[in-house]
Amino acid sequence: MSLRAQIWSGILFMLVLLIGVLIAVWNWNWFKPIIQTKVSAATGLDVTISGNLGVKLGWTPEIDIPGITVENPNWKGPAEDKTVLKVDNLLISIDLKKALGGTISLPEIIVTKPVITLRRIGINEANWTTPKKQNDKTPTKRTAIPSIGLLQIKDGTVDYRDTVKNMSLKGALSTIEGNGGSGTDVGHTGFTLSGTGMLQNDPLTIKASGGPMLDLTDTTKPYPLSIDIELVKTRLKMNGSITDPTKLTGVDADLELEGPTLGELFPLLNIPAPETPPYHIKGRLVHKTDSWVYENFNGTVGGSDLGGSLAVDTSKPKLMITGELDSKKLDFKDIGPLIGIPPEGTATSTEQKKAAAAYHADQRVLPDAKLELGKVRSVNADVEWKVASVLAPHLPLDKVDLHVKLMDGILDLDPLDIGVAGGRVDSRIRIDARRDQVQTDYDIHLNQFKLGEFLDKAGFKNKGKGTISGRIQLHAPGNSVRESLGNSNGTVGVDMSQGEISDLALSAIGLDIGGVLQIVLTGDDKLIPIRCIAASFDVNDGLMKPSVFVFDTESTLVNGTGTINLKDEGLKLQLHAGQKTPSLLAAPTPIDIDGTFKHPSMGVDTTVLIERGVAAVALGIVLTPVGSLLAFIDPGTASNSDCARELQDVKQAPTLHHAAQVRPSR
Repeated sequence: MSLRAQIWSGILFMLVLLIGVLIAVWNWNWFKPIIQTKVSAATGLDVTISGNLGVKLGWTPEIDIPGITVENPNWKGPAEDKTVLKVDNLLISIDLKKALGGTISLPEIIVTKPVITLRRIGINEANWTTPKKQNDKTPTKRTAIPSIGLLQIKDGTVDYRDTVKNMSLKGALSTIEGNGGSGTDVGHTGFTLSGTGMLQNDPLTIKASGGPMLDLTDTTKPYPLSIDIELVKTRLKMNGSITDPTKLTGVDADLELEGPTLGELFPLLNIPAPETPPYHIKGRLVHKTDSWVYENFNGTVGGSDLGGSLAVDTSKPKLMITGELDSKKLDFKDIGPLIGIPPEGTATSTEQKKAAAAYHADQRVLPDAKLELGKVRSVNADVEWKVASVLAPHLPLDKVDLHVKLMDGILDLDPLDIGVAGGRVDSRIRIDARRDQVQTDYDIHLNQFKLGEFLDKAGFKNKGKGTISGRIQLHAPGNSVRESLGNSNGTVGVDMSQGEISDLALSAIGLDIGGVLQIVLTGDDKLIPIRCIAASFDVNDGLMKPSVFVFDTESTLVNGTGTINLKDEGLKLQLHAGQKTPSLLAAPTPIDIDGTFKHPSMGVDTTVLIERGVAAVALGIVLTPVGSLLAFIDPGTASNSDCARELQDVKQAPTLHHAAQVRPSR
């Protein structure tokens, strides 16, 4: 053997010996500090590996990493919640040929028994978040995600607790094999997540599933995703796709919402909604830049239909909600929950049934449900709602036009317009919820109501006509409708002229029993012209006192006195009715209106009747209860009321027929 051959043989022997020694003494754990340092720097979390690394060599080497722990070094909560992730074992394979070409491809990832522990103790304080770094290398593009062939998650668990939302969730996380990805190759996997927990002391369940991980890097098609969340009886179902999962942008999905009241969506979505009857709505959810848009949705809320589009802008510190809503038909009883009256006959939850029972047992009518200040202050909004028709069996209601504007705790309903009896209620209501005691300003115009339509709806066909107008101006401190009106100050007024009313009704009001009997017996119930109706109340700390209360026709004059108490809903009114022409069977007795809004009562002053003699008792035996009125004679001493003079200033004012401006009677 030549000297050169001997030298090369010696070098080869030394290399083989060196490789043998390296294989004998090599420890892959030497790379653990490097891996831990690199991953920790990239994530901002402390990553440790407790087990021994294992490597299976080849063009597609497999790296076996047991005992992985991920912790947040900046966590300020309980020490036991510092750990974000624990993994029993992680197996990763790498395609070296593609890596040499600059592409990171992971043909297989198997995660065994991952335990994900997520804790949130403040708005920006969670154990999975870290201060953002300038060299943050978190993928921001879908194409930056490594290509993953097969992802398997075995026996995974998720434990989530959020003290801000008072929410907890424990669930199982796993992957399922099936067809998907590019083509029909078996082995591509999607993920599933299912869990149960609590949200604000109510039971919560969630199910989610997504497409194969290989689809994450396929920019030619959206990534499929479905979510099903149920909170008590509130259910949210989403089925669609995401164009860029790394940013949660490009969401395009069908979204179905169903539950006992829209108000229960707040814990789930952080979007305040009013209390309503049960609802079921379907629409399309899309994400555009900084806005989530729920568009072209339609469905039912109670007995009403509801459609339109809503957008939520998340780019500002406070959410901004904008949108347009429309209803072809609004069931009047569905309006009650908006002001604190429980849904009538449609309550589904135990809480709603209790609230309905408590409201009906209450001796007062005005609702006492408090305005939820947290919801009002949490967002800004600008939403319009138009209603084509209103279903109200006993009220002549028509179209509704509402514009809701909420800015920094001030809620404006401007306008809130409702068609009533051929006229309109034009309202401007401002609710200032910036302080703990809400301040509400009401300015409500009653424009050109037709008396005949009210009477027709009440079952009294062709019993009267005329045009009614008025105005309500109140400043009202209080956090519920009851409290607000009970503390209110301002004026309330209404007037009507150039109308007519049933002679039978007038005779009854004037207690002209002879006139009543004549009309009943002959059927001659003609319409009597109305000279004027005017009522104006001064409101001080919830107590309404009339400054003008006149009902004047050619045959009857009625004056009203007394009070209406908005605090306790008490009625203390007297109608002093007088006949302008003599009638042998008419009584000059005042009519008392007492009781409450819920239980009003009407009667006459029996003291006057007793003083009129024994004849009333005798006739009362035969014709009780109205026969006792026949023994009295009214000579017709009532004088005409110059209603035209009292309303002269009002008619000349820029706003015609607003009785809140009527001058006291001379």
